Amino acid sequence: MYTPEEVLEITVIAELRRKGFSLQKLRRVLKYLQRDMGHRLSDVLHNDSDLHLLTDGKAIFLEDRRDRVIDVLKNARQPMFLVCVSDHARRLGSAPKKTVRSETLPAGRKSRAV
Repeated sequence: MYTPEEVLEITVIAELRRKGFSLQKLRRVLKYLQRDMGHRLSDVLHNDSDLHLLTDGKAIFLEDRRDRVIDVLKNARQPMFLVCVSDHARRLGSAPKKTVRSETLPAGRKSRAV
């Protein structure tokens, strides 16, 4: 139903929401992700590169180099939240696939709630 890119966007937004971001700030981050992350996301999903999202709710950065991440954090005027997009992508890619089994009961037997 959803593309890997959409699922990754949802997990990043969910993490920021857990960190206390308002819906207004989340909308801004989501617009940025949808506009600027598409071409970089395919690199993350298919390579071993790291991609980090840094934001304070107003300024938003996507960085793939560790030295740039450190520079952004050093020069920030207020606390920045860091989300490792690559880690989310790897978790999604390595999540075990659940198989759905259907079990039928012999005629005359009723299932009971456990």
